[in-house]
Amino acid sequence: MTCALLAGCAGLRDAPDPDEDSSRFRRLWLGFFTGSDIRMSCSPLIPDLYRLVFHAPTGDSPTYQVFELWRSPLDGSGFVDSRRVAESELDRFHPADDTSPSFQATRRLALDRRHLAVLEYRLERQAIFHPPPTTPLADTGKEDGGFGFRWVISGCRQGRWFQQFAPTTPWLPINTPSLAP
Repeated sequence: MTCALLAGCAGLRDAPDPDEDSSRFRRLWLGFFTGSDIRMSCSPLIPDLYRLVFHAPTGDSPTYQVFELWRSPLDGSGFVDSRRVAESELDRFHPADDTSPSFQATRRLALDRRHLAVLEYRLERQAIFHPPPTTPLADTGKEDGGFGFRWVISGCRQGRWFQQFAPTTPWLPINTPSLAP
């Protein structure tokens, strides 16, 4: 009888913890938003890839607008995938889960070589492809999360990983309703 009781208690201890799953999913999303998956796969053998994540702290339900720009290795053209991720989704879905609401609502826009070149030129002018600053981010007390930035930009360009933080988007030439989820 004691063995059965101990086995029952052990079974309760091994039951999945929903808070642990939520925490694990949030860590995966944080890695996705900061481009850790891109950093691990970045090499001169893969096409250029940029991920731009906009944090929109609106009301009770902040959202994250994610733009992923891919370059075709064949002709230099590319495309942009856009999706909006709700704060509530961070606890329930893996970033690559194709059943998630944001994954299913992804919009795609093709970019010809010229459009992609203009975008890269604007990113370059804003020093987005340069190494990140070595000074720590200061808490400015602003409503944009307190750090003075709303964008996290990471990617792999010509085999080199980069990551930057930006307060505004004067360099983003994509103002098209076709990308708005």
